Amino acid sequence: IQNGEVKQFDKNKAIVFDCFILDLEKKEIIDYSDFVLEDDSPDVFIESVGKIKDIKRVPSAEGLAIQITPEKGEMVEIQLNKHNEIIGYINPNVKEIGGNFLYHNISLTSINLPNATRIGDYFLRNNNSLTSIALPKVTQIGDSFLYCNKSLKSIDLPNVTQIRDYFLYSNKSLKSIDLPNVTQIGDYFLFNNNSLTSIDLPNVTDIRNEFLCHNNSLTSIALPNVTQIGDSFLYYNNSLTRIALPNITQIGDYFLKNNKFISKVKTAYGVKVLNESDKEL
Repeated sequence: IQNGEVKQFDKNKAIVFDCFILDLEKKEIIDYSDFVLEDDSPDVFIESVGKIKDIKRVPSAEGLAIQITPEKGEMVEIQLNKHNEIIGYINPNVKEIGGNFLYHNISLTSINLPNATRIGDYFLRNNNSLTSIALPKVTQIGDSFLYCNKSLKSIDLPNVTQIRDYFLYSNKSLKSIDLPNVTQIGDYFLFNNNSLTSIDLPNVTDIRNEFLCHNNSLTSIALPNVTQIGDSFLYYNNSLTRIALPNITQIGDYFLKNNKFISKVKTAYGVKVLNESDKEL
């Protein structure tokens, strides 16, 4: 829909998918989200694909695979279902992803960005379908990464060192996460996660506010090197029974507030005993 009118495209000349039009003659992708959605923020998906040299359409069991040969780099593949919604994306060329990447997409189930090192804000926000993601070289992640994703069950980010706010906020299914090298974590990390039972963050030193609040399943956590913790750390956790913070030097307000089972915490200054005001609102 453009200017209140329905605009049709020749299927031999263009492919319409999500909020994009792939012009097969001009070999370019056009973002038409401004015509159909009230949002002024640009999606950097087109930028991630780059300038197109050649396009190949390959029918698949799910629908269609669009194989793009860019002017520079290796082949990029966009996988569509029978409703022309993006369900898969493979791009070995992209190094940095800007803000609002595929922020209108709700159907993507897998994404592979093997050489990306930085992820901007609002990456795949409000995507309810993602079950597989590969980001082996990413070192920095911006705000609202996979915000309100309901389907992802595991994630491995082996080289991430910095995570900003709202990381996997309100993720209902995540059961496994591996962040061996992360050192800094922003606000609302895994807020309202209902499935994660354990987490090991061996190199984290700085944790901001609302860390793992409203997590009802966490029974094990390792934070051997954390020195600073913000407000509302593990607020409303109903399953954790013990925690050690051997190097902690600074703790914010509402520390372990409304935690049913923990009564003592080992710290660098000895054992901190939680009183009843720590356990009740």
